Amino acid sequence: MTSWNATLRTATADDVDAILQFYKDNPNKNVLGRSDAVRNACENGRQFLVEVEGAIVGVSGAFPSGAKSLVEVGGTRVADDWQGFGLQERLFWARFAAIVLTEDRDVQITTAVDPDNATSKHSILKQGFAKWDEPAPELLVECDPGPGRAGCEKKAALPAGAKCCSDFFLISRDALRAAIRAFLDDTKESTTVTRRRKSGDVLTLHVTCKTVCDPERREDLEAFCEGR
Repeated sequence: MTSWNATLRTATADDVDAILQFYKDNPNKNVLGRSDAVRNACENGRQFLVEVEGAIVGVSGAFPSGAKSLVEVGGTRVADDWQGFGLQERLFWARFAAIVLTEDRDVQITTAVDPDNATSKHSILKQGFAKWDEPAPELLVECDPGPGRAGCEKKAALPAGAKCCSDFFLISRDALRAAIRAFLDDTKESTTVTRRRKSGDVLTLHVTCKTVCDPERREDLEAFCEGR
């Protein structure tokens, strides 16, 4: 058994280059890691990262969708050696909390998944996302930009009538409340939590996000969970 200390925190503009380098060092065809999106998320307090001994081992962000009251979450990557500690789930919780605290209460949260990516699909369904058969047109611009534009490189291989190479999902209000409740409960006694994986390895995770460390923000999240 091996043990480590890790920190889950909100990224800042100073972290942009390190996050982009993390994506390069941990490539995954299903995670784009676009520099403009990462920079926007860092500047708006919606990019999160996990560090072990100062090295990034996991990242995730929330980004503008182009549609009103709709935010897209994505860009999640946990380095292979650090999977199994539930870090991806906590990155979901951190993003959900940040979105709820900075958007109108009727905000919707979406995510896109490659239809062949069974692992990611399992992860988002576990969080309470459900397939969105008619996604907002603003989400389809990259694949289906309109007459005279090529769209993404996968567009030519799409089935007849398909507008995008990804499947879109929405999280229900009840599922969103349940996820944020889990984040609050996880950090209720202490913002330092212990995570174990099947091998017996232990990760002591220090959560420093203001969403759960600041009493007023916790109260706002409690109100959201209770429908107030």
